[in-house]
Amino acid sequence: MLKGKEKRRINTLPILAFDSTDQALLGKSFQQVTAFVAAMGLESSLSTDQIEAALTAAHIAADEHYNLAHAEKWNTTFEFPQAAIDEDAALFQQCGNVFTLMCATKQRSLADNRMSLRRIIENFGPTGTRYPTMLHSDFLTLTEFARYGITPPAAPDFVPESVNIPPLRERYSKVRHTVNYLLYQQYLAKT
Repeated sequence: MLKGKEKRRINTLPILAFDSTDQALLGKSFQQVTAFVAAMGLESSLSTDQIEAALTAAHIAADEHYNLAHAEKWNTTFEFPQAAIDEDAALFQQCGNVFTLMCATKQRSLADNRMSLRRIIENFGPTGTRYPTMLHSDFLTLTEFARYGITPPAAPDFVPESVNIPPLRERYSKVRHTVNYLLYQQYLAKT
């Protein structure tokens, strides 16, 4: 009974919400962007109030116009083309069935406009000192992302589950055609 109640609660949550945590993140990000823009000698006339108003309007519009039912109807038939699956399967075999090696190999072959160590060094210098306002810790974080990607956080006691499926998994199952279509568009664009 509780599981069903939790599923209903999650399915009624708005897709986007702007709260005090977002506001704090916006303020911090705005300060960093302002410092970066100043270091680049550029001008910016935006305020945090303007950005917050735009984000709030976007969230309201998204909740009103794009919800789970809309996503379910948008693309109901897409399946990954067999050629794309075969290409990844062949790459997996070429990499000795080592998934992490396959991912690294695939990432190296993607579009040049992606985050890469080469692009970071070209833009910020080999030690990240081209812009005096850039913190060394931020430079190290960027280079770590470029080398290893971004690892989703998981609790130490996380156990993959295939029987007692969490409600968000059920939500994905309902909109998988839409999500997979959007992922495939990124695959085609090599981004």
